[in-house]
Amino acid sequence: MKTKIFILLFLAFAPLHFVLAQNDSILIRGAVRDNFTNAEITSGRVYFMNSDSVVLDSMPFRRWGGFRIKVKRDEIPRSCIIKVENADYETQYNEFSLRYIGKKEFYELPTIFIKRKTSFGMQHLDEVVVTATKVKMFYRGDTLVYNADAFNVADGSMLDALIKQMPGVELNKQGEIFVNGKKVENLLLNGKDFFRGKNKLMLENLPYYTVKEVKVYEQTTDKAAALHDDRAKKDFVMDVNLKREYSKGYMGNAEVGAGSEDAYLARLFALCFTDVSRLAVVGGANNLNMGAYSFYGEALDAESRSGRKTSNLLTAELMTDNKRNKNILTVELNRRKEKYGSDEFQETFHPSNSTFATTLSSEVSRNMGVSLSNKYTMKLPIWMESITNVHYNGTKDDNDNGFLESQGDIRMQGVAMLDSLFNMNVALNDPSVVNARKRLTNRKEREIGLSQNIAFSKKLYSTDIIDFSASVGYTKAKDETDRSDRYLTYKPNTAQTNVFEDISHPNTHIGAKADIAYNNSRLLYYTDLKFYAGYRYDYDNDKETITDAISLMPDDMNSYKKQIYENQYVAGFNYRYKHENTATKMQKEVKVSIPLSITHRTTNYRRSSVDTCITQNPLFFEPSISFFYGKWKGMAYNTDWGFDFSTSIKRSLLDATQLITLPLTSDKINIYQGNAHLKSPADWKTSFAWYLPTKNEWEWLTQEIVFNKHFNSITSTYRYDAGVYTYMPDNINGTWDLAFNSEGYHQIKIQKKDFTLHWFVKSSFRRMKNFVADGVAGQTSQVNNDEVHVSVPVYFSGSVTKQLWASVNLGVDWRKSLRENAGIADRETWSYHGNFKAETKIFADISLKTACDFIKRSGYSDNDLNKWTYLWDVTLSKSVLKDKIGLKFTAIDILHQYKSVAYVINERGIRETHAISLPSYWLFTVTYKFNKQPAKK
Repeated sequence: MKTKIFILLFLAFAPLHFVLAQNDSILIRGAVRDNFTNAEITSGRVYFMNSDSVVLDSMPFRRWGGFRIKVKRDEIPRSCIIKVENADYETQYNEFSLRYIGKKEFYELPTIFIKRKTSFGMQHLDEVVVTATKVKMFYRGDTLVYNADAFNVADGSMLDALIKQMPGVELNKQGEIFVNGKKVENLLLNGKDFFRGKNKLMLENLPYYTVKEVKVYEQTTDKAAALHDDRAKKDFVMDVNLKREYSKGYMGNAEVGAGSEDAYLARLFALCFTDVSRLAVVGGANNLNMGAYSFYGEALDAESRSGRKTSNLLTAELMTDNKRNKNILTVELNRRKEKYGSDEFQETFHPSNSTFATTLSSEVSRNMGVSLSNKYTMKLPIWMESITNVHYNGTKDDNDNGFLESQGDIRMQGVAMLDSLFNMNVALNDPSVVNARKRLTNRKEREIGLSQNIAFSKKLYSTDIIDFSASVGYTKAKDETDRSDRYLTYKPNTAQTNVFEDISHPNTHIGAKADIAYNNSRLLYYTDLKFYAGYRYDYDNDKETITDAISLMPDDMNSYKKQIYENQYVAGFNYRYKHENTATKMQKEVKVSIPLSITHRTTNYRRSSVDTCITQNPLFFEPSISFFYGKWKGMAYNTDWGFDFSTSIKRSLLDATQLITLPLTSDKINIYQGNAHLKSPADWKTSFAWYLPTKNEWEWLTQEIVFNKHFNSITSTYRYDAGVYTYMPDNINGTWDLAFNSEGYHQIKIQKKDFTLHWFVKSSFRRMKNFVADGVAGQTSQVNNDEVHVSVPVYFSGSVTKQLWASVNLGVDWRKSLRENAGIADRETWSYHGNFKAETKIFADISLKTACDFIKRSGYSDNDLNKWTYLWDVTLSKSVLKDKIGLKFTAIDILHQYKSVAYVINERGIRETHAISLPSYWLFTVTYKFNKQPAKK
């Protein structure tokens, strides 16, 4: 018996022994390039030496560039010296560490750059006139480098203006950056974090003239570097490198400005550098809708134009970083005031007809917040990270809302009817009017919170890593609201009801969690395994008390108390196989995630006649899998061709209050009622993308299909009776959406000038369903309202001359609803839009920036919105007094034609919103720039 067991064990482990025997050597390989032209060196000889300069092996360069040296594993030195010889280049020595190779089959050394020999002392050169053309971008090893001085950027511009001109780079309005279609995960300053996660702080406040070059590369994380984890996922980063005179000492700029429509702006940006520390301060105030972190937002963007927003911000970040420790302290003070106003027309679908409603609202919101965050990292001897957060936030909102519903189409006269009804107390004689409501709300909210996170990581054996993390958080908030409602009903009888309420809503939340994970990459080649387990605890104490402001009697029907206790246990494992062949530039990657979670949630709920305890114990299994196969070109993150497939399923737990069937009637015309039979929803998402090969390294062409299937999707079904809507959540099956997206980026030469063409095709089909019943005892029926949406934007940009950069954007957007109800016509809207931008220098070195937009709509209810709209912005700027002072004049929406419009179609109906927007204005600003370098030792 023992003999049989021995034979079986031998047969089981014989293949592994054979594999290990075949891998008793490792291939050391690398590339050598010219440090100026970046060209690969294909002749000469390379020597592999130990740290004592003893030659262990040597070989000539391969004809196609680079070198490969085979070394036995038991003879690998802890560090090596690579000596490079070439008749035309200076001999160079480079030292590399080889301490953490593990079980690798090959080890890739960083690219070696060598310098060409010069002999100016032995040559007589005739006079030569050279006209230099600055190179905009080039490769430095695996790093893509943009030369900032090669771009024509207008005076007074910030970093975002420079990045928008860089070929292959896209910057969206959220501050997200994409290079060759791939999202940049972190924006660095001189290789270090800078307000991580808040790209706009650097993009819109760091002056472009301080930048030397912008690098794009894949960076090993601090954690992976400290643990020598070469299998860890790298961050795709953009690194902004400052010019030498701005890299030490301190620098900054301050700006103030004023203009028409009471427009004003003030801004401060200051930066102080040493070898191991950095202090950054950003502050500003404006009433130009530029947000908390953005002080140069796109004026023509619909979101930034809606309403009137005043922002005040002061934030500072102090970072110290050395070999063993890193600490980042961030403090922020912000204050905002926002004024909104809009009128909205809505058509609600019913089985046999539609109802029409107009809403007119205005709101003033004031907010003040204070936050402090400290992130401490210990890199050695183990990895440890501690994050502490403390915040306070206070909000005050005043809202005035009017609502009118009719059985007739009131899209043209609805606003006038609301004005006459509530402002002038004129009785309505229109027999189609159903009801109306006037609501005034004054709300105050205060919130304080703190949290502590801590994480440890330790390397075991040669490649295994164990991770542990824990966190705790506490939040306490109180919301106090005064609300007055005036209801007018016309069906079945004319009546008026006035309700005055005081609402108190305190809330307390306590949360804690702990996770442990074991990462292994030793068992199989090119494979990582992660086993993890975790625990979550959450406690919520929620209470809402509604009191009649006249009688001081509590509204027991709608006041409630709720306590939630939740314990969650999670476990699972992740599998990742990734193999790259640098010779053929082929890559294969498979990811499998198998997570499992068990939740025990207890909800104690009390309201009026309901006093219940609801227990939920779901078991969620949410697997996912993805597969990529393809070839890269140039840099590893620029795909030449390939395909990418992924599929996953996500489930969510119901809020217990959705199961309470006792109606909430605090809003007399919008009543909410739970559903005791509600089931937990799930979403299944599958995507397939393929990349087509292109001739140019800077180009790409991709297509993608995305399918989303919704199981037990929760929708707000409703019953309608004489102007009163009773909403109830219910599960709907059969809803899904399918999207096809295509994107291309191409480089075009016109008269020896480089231009870029970037285009998209975004199309989707949504299958939407809902249930609706007419009358108190009406028969429930299904309402379908499918929608087709196609959007095709095209962007064309480049430098027309050395002094002129321009871009042209054209696009079309089409939406069509496909109703299945007889007698109700399908609806569709078209939108044609274009944009022209230019930056150039005109007389007396004045920089000119201009943007011209046009929009043509059709299908909107307001005929004024279907007309041509033209938008035009102009900025003139000039630097004086040796660039110390910057002068800028900006005119926004010169033609006074901007309109803020939103159009939404869903299974319930169509909603069209016209928002009050920031008025046209002009602004004159003065900027002072300062810079101080440390005294030379």
